[in-house]
Amino acid sequence: MCSDLQLSLYDVAFAADLWNMVLDFTARSDDLPMRPGIPPFFLAKLVWGSVFLIYLSQSSLIPSRLTNAISEAYERHLIRPQNASFPNQYLQEQGGETTASLLPAFFMADPSSSNKERAFVIVVPVGLPPELHQCAPEYFLVVDSGATVHCLWDAMCTSHLKERNSAIGWGGVGSHSVCIAIGRLCGVTFCRSNSNNWSKVLITSGTDDAWVIPTSARMLFSQVRVKRQGHRCILDGPNPGLIIGDTGDFVPFVIEEETQFCMFPMYPPPTSSARHAGLYSSSMRVLNLEGARKSSINAHALIFNPLVSRILLKRSALKRASQADIKQRKLLQVESRRIQKEKQRLLEEKRRFLEEKRLIRDQANRSSYKSYHRRCGHANLKNLITFKRHGKVTASRLPSKFLRNYRKDCPICVAMKMRRKSLPKGSNSTHELDNLVPWEEVFTDSSGKFRRQSKQGNNYFTVFVCAKTGDKIAIPHVKRKHFPLVYFEFSKRIGRHPKVMYSDLASEINSSLFERYLLVKGVNHVNVPRGEHHSIGVAEKAIQDLSNMMRCMLADSNVPGIYWDFVIEHAALVNSMITPSISDKTKTIFEAVWDVIPNIDLVPPIGCFCARLMDNSAREDWKLDPKNQSGVFLGFAHRRNIYGAQILVDKAIITAKHQIAYDVELFPFQKRENSNDRMQFLQSLLSRKTASISDSALDNDHLNSDATTPYPNSIAIDDSSDDEQVTSLMQDVDNLSKVPPFNILDSETRRSDVSLHVPPKANPNVDEEFTASPSERRSSRRKRSSLSMDASESPSSKSIAKRSKVIDKASTAKSPTAPIITTDTLRVNKSLLIGKKLKKYFAGFGGAIGTVTDYLLDHDAYRLEYTDGHVDIIPFDDILKLLPKSWAKPRDSSTEEALYMVDEPSLEEALIVHVEAAALIAHITNDRSPLNATHFTTPKDYAHAVDPERTPDFRLWLEATRKEYELLDKTMGCWEVVDIDTLPNDANLIGVKWVFKIKFKNGEYERHKARIVALGYQQRKNVDYFASFSPTASYVTIRLVLALTALPHWYGVDLDATGAFISAPLPPEEQVYLKGIPGYDLPPGKCLRLKKTIYGLVQAPLSYFKLCKEVYAKVGLRQLDCDECVFVKYSQNIRGQPPLSVENILQAGVFMTMDTVPEDQRVYKSCIYPVACIIIVMYVDNNGVRHNCHELLAEFQSDVAKDGRIDLHLEGDMSSFLSVRYLNNTETGEITADQEAYIDTLLAQYNMTECNANKVPLKTSVNLDEIAARLPRTPHPEVVSLYAKLIGELMFIAINTQPLIAQPVNALARFMTTANAELYVLAKGVLRYLKGVKSRKIVWCASRVKFPFVPCELYAYSDASWADIVPQRKSSLSYLIFCNNAVFSWKASLSSVLAMSSAEAELIALCACAADVAYCRKLANELGFLQLRPTIIHEDNLGAKQIAESGNFKGRSKHFELRWRFLHHYINRGIVSIKAVKRDLQLADVGTASRGYPQLQQMGAIIHGEA
Repeated sequence: MCSDLQLSLYDVAFAADLWNMVLDFTARSDDLPMRPGIPPFFLAKLVWGSVFLIYLSQSSLIPSRLTNAISEAYERHLIRPQNASFPNQYLQEQGGETTASLLPAFFMADPSSSNKERAFVIVVPVGLPPELHQCAPEYFLVVDSGATVHCLWDAMCTSHLKERNSAIGWGGVGSHSVCIAIGRLCGVTFCRSNSNNWSKVLITSGTDDAWVIPTSARMLFSQVRVKRQGHRCILDGPNPGLIIGDTGDFVPFVIEEETQFCMFPMYPPPTSSARHAGLYSSSMRVLNLEGARKSSINAHALIFNPLVSRILLKRSALKRASQADIKQRKLLQVESRRIQKEKQRLLEEKRRFLEEKRLIRDQANRSSYKSYHRRCGHANLKNLITFKRHGKVTASRLPSKFLRNYRKDCPICVAMKMRRKSLPKGSNSTHELDNLVPWEEVFTDSSGKFRRQSKQGNNYFTVFVCAKTGDKIAIPHVKRKHFPLVYFEFSKRIGRHPKVMYSDLASEINSSLFERYLLVKGVNHVNVPRGEHHSIGVAEKAIQDLSNMMRCMLADSNVPGIYWDFVIEHAALVNSMITPSISDKTKTIFEAVWDVIPNIDLVPPIGCFCARLMDNSAREDWKLDPKNQSGVFLGFAHRRNIYGAQILVDKAIITAKHQIAYDVELFPFQKRENSNDRMQFLQSLLSRKTASISDSALDNDHLNSDATTPYPNSIAIDDSSDDEQVTSLMQDVDNLSKVPPFNILDSETRRSDVSLHVPPKANPNVDEEFTASPSERRSSRRKRSSLSMDASESPSSKSIAKRSKVIDKASTAKSPTAPIITTDTLRVNKSLLIGKKLKKYFAGFGGAIGTVTDYLLDHDAYRLEYTDGHVDIIPFDDILKLLPKSWAKPRDSSTEEALYMVDEPSLEEALIVHVEAAALIAHITNDRSPLNATHFTTPKDYAHAVDPERTPDFRLWLEATRKEYELLDKTMGCWEVVDIDTLPNDANLIGVKWVFKIKFKNGEYERHKARIVALGYQQRKNVDYFASFSPTASYVTIRLVLALTALPHWYGVDLDATGAFISAPLPPEEQVYLKGIPGYDLPPGKCLRLKKTIYGLVQAPLSYFKLCKEVYAKVGLRQLDCDECVFVKYSQNIRGQPPLSVENILQAGVFMTMDTVPEDQRVYKSCIYPVACIIIVMYVDNNGVRHNCHELLAEFQSDVAKDGRIDLHLEGDMSSFLSVRYLNNTETGEITADQEAYIDTLLAQYNMTECNANKVPLKTSVNLDEIAARLPRTPHPEVVSLYAKLIGELMFIAINTQPLIAQPVNALARFMTTANAELYVLAKGVLRYLKGVKSRKIVWCASRVKFPFVPCELYAYSDASWADIVPQRKSSLSYLIFCNNAVFSWKASLSSVLAMSSAEAELIALCACAADVAYCRKLANELGFLQLRPTIIHEDNLGAKQIAESGNFKGRSKHFELRWRFLHHYINRGIVSIKAVKRDLQLADVGTASRGYPQLQQMGAIIHGEA
């Protein structure tokens, strides 16, 4: 038994000292009469063993039955002592037990001996009450210097608290903390009275000497403060403690095992909680340290027996010696500090002298520099100083070292020479660039006009630069005003429109038609101010780089300048191969775009000799003609919608992609004299000889006529064209560009102008014609004449192309593809409605069909013309209501393309949207209408509601609208009528609409409900409202309150507020004006000014929350600090006792409580607890209430009703609270939670009512990584929509009542926007599992809690799976937090950071769990359910446990420290403790991966509280 003891160093030292003293004592055994035959050494072992075991027994380290056995052994073998007297006063001051309770606690000589004075007593003052080991208190470090006040982390152990906000020096020089409050130290501790009895007392310091400092490293108990109050602290000896001055009461200290420091144990004072009956004594007296002054120091002097005196004298001598050494060391330290300060002073004077000398020298040098600077005509003297240093010039007074600060303040240089500073770098950080996708943001600019027109008639080129990769697209064109057409070509090449486009204020870019086109396509066009071209410096730098490369290529090859447009595109390709990417400097632009390392060897130089390899059919004379077509390489560029090598042949320019041979050392034009007039002098300087080459290649008349036509892909329009041509093209913008808008989900979109140097596997867009092997030899000779030149330029090919275009146009006209017109597609392209016919209904006149003739951009409205000439301007939001449903039905394959044009929300936004939708469906599940309720209608607007033809129940709707209008107008006084002329200039008139709903309750019709709703989206921030966020309680908070109050005779009710959002007044600084309400017209020139909030306003939820906060505080409820949506009220339920506040208890001088209050002593007859309690959790306008006293609830309702600002009515119990069924057994306290009704609704919705149930939500054999690899690049939109909806509904169940499906649902949620049918089947498999467990409930009950856990105490499980998510390699984490036998908070998700080891992954999970535990502990403590012990977190990774407890973040774990140091801090503060557990018992393991049926079933029973 003793081998298993956990002994401290103090215990071992005490045992050693005791053994030495016992040996010395038994050495004189001849003087001690005892039974014969007992040797002295055996006697020594008996004495030492018995006393030490008694000490261990009283310290609760061994059971007391061993002590009883030792006592019986003494009675059998040794002489029974006769003298029972004992120096009790010594035991009192040492904090030990009396002789009566420590049998056998001593040895004596035989009383028959005549020399009674020689009797010796061996005494060990022992023990503290065993309750200290059962329920851990707060521990204060007892300090003897420095601190003159008591320091606390929080205000839990205080009274008479006063708020402060004072900065104090804390933690040394340069460190500061803030004292947030000052009060009196107050708490419950153990005390030994003069009657030798232990009892609990309520101790208080009596003065404001307790400071609340949240950043304090330890809680401190000031020994200096209690000494000033006349008390004595004993820090030495086996039982240290505090001796009260007047009474002599003894308050014990405990020893911290690791540091051997003395700690003062203290429990929080009694607060307003019924759970205190089990913690505190039934009655406690108040011990005031300020009132119990020490009257006499000598009154309680220690009475020593010889043995104890010897021990204390020995220790005091050692202490005096150590104190002398300490004093000597302090003197040496003081002298050392004095010498060090003197050295620092001398060094400081020397440094100051050198600094002054340097300043004088610099001033002289600057004066000399200015003199020479002026003599030399304000030139830069850097080179002159260098020459002087090398002895090349004489200047005696010129400084020998060049410093830039010498020439900073020359005004002549600033005025006459200073140039503009270098352009600032781009604003996009690396983090921002990582969030971009290619071509999401684009910089664009146009070059200046070329003096020499290209062969294709181009005079300019425009460059587009990708903000993420730096990829460049250069497009030549004729005129600057043709930029819109250039943009069409650019969008076609990248396959979509950018999201943001940056440009300058050029008129061709900022035309109204083009701006309208960009708006329709969802492009955010950002113009940089004039003179700030550095904002688009990326585009200007691209033009500069490409122009420099083009000039060098033309000069080196001597190619005629008329082919510069081909060379400029080739320069863009070469630039991408040699320039680093913007977002990743370790890659080239080419690699960043194509994921292929560029091969420069494949790029031939401009102007080199090349030959196109032809088959025999291309020759007219098979015998004498050259087999291949030879020419000069002009670069890789676009021509006739083909990207390839542009080759200048004898009579034309041909385009080829494959079968080309190059000679990179032969440049035919280098030896030609007349190829480039401006390069002749340069060529002569380069000593390049001339040769006679035919001029046919340079003669424009000899080229094929097609070559002189404008270049189609360079948007070359005849030079005589003007703006009317561009305008006419812009009018037909829909047919001109069918490119979809930017879609953030399509991050893999690449350019359509496929590079010839990209392998086919990396380039999915390469045509099969050019990726296949060389074509077979053609045997037909009838085609020889047509292939003498390029097939793309033959007359036959031209005619075929023309005929094909005519056929395509005719087929398009005959069978048009009707586009999908839905709300989403119309928001993307608002011009789709132009020319369409819509039907609009007019009240009292019926419907009329009109044609949409125009979209008014300035008003965001459409112009609708009717056949009778009437014109109606309809806003965009209203036009959406007129769209026929048939327009949204897909008709052919083109509908899918239209759907892909719609911007999909991001993954998190999509998940939130579908979870909220699921919550709404679940909320109305309990109020769904019966199947036969078909005679009621739900109108869309007021005109529909009062139309007898379309609305059979229009009279009921008229009555409902009348009641709603009178409620807001007369009863609540929500508005007043004002003149429009009196409104401020910036006033905003907001629209109003009616919302109609038929209310059912338990499947039966209740009433027609009409509500007036403001169009809050028309409000302007900082004008109509300032703040809009309204707090609301989380599901974890609701479940925690329910779990804590799972006690007998606790009740739950649901209080709902009638007209919640129309009860709160508007702040005076927020003036909101409304238009007339439909059906209740206002006089001309009038409008409504709101005095209270109404539904639909942005600030309505926040105003209602502020109103509730004010009203609840007025009626006596207290708002919690940790959660502002939780309110609590306590009341004393024992007659004759003071109110439940620490101050009142201290004033009364006594505290009394009991487990169950007799009925005759109760203040409230229905409450059996000593404290009556009511807890309110606010969720928007729902109030979940838990209480143990019906009278207190009725009192609260009565007080709120008297206030009159909030109308609360009782909805019933919490059996249908926020779509979850909470059932409460008030006799046993058991609370259950389930969503069986909502699961049945989902099963019926997906036609799965009769399906077979799955045993597990997701099989362990399912590999989501393999499924992700098989996902299509373009998912089907209908499948994605169904999948996202189902995942949102499952997620709503997972976060409420089914923690076992949290992991599979979170794993499936990663594919919200890329799902296929296979994933949809897996999601429905989770629903099949829910069918089998729909009746499973979470069960909280305090009476079912078993050892080692304690009722109303929190404990948790945490686990992680390291790097299990491929390819991101993130880790899965999971944790579960329990209270009263079942889980109430859980999480299964991916870690936010990458973990480099399994220990780090476990630490991430531990930190997430500890953060949630800290909130839950604070909430429980504020509610009165004190968490007196650290919350245990069960962990199966010993490495993570050791790192968190020791805090030794070093070596391979050094990077852990910055993020997870707070976990170690939580452990030191006693907030959490980590307990090792085997993996088989790790309940959180179910949240890290899919588990099999046996493990899931076994752990699920424990998690839900079934076992």
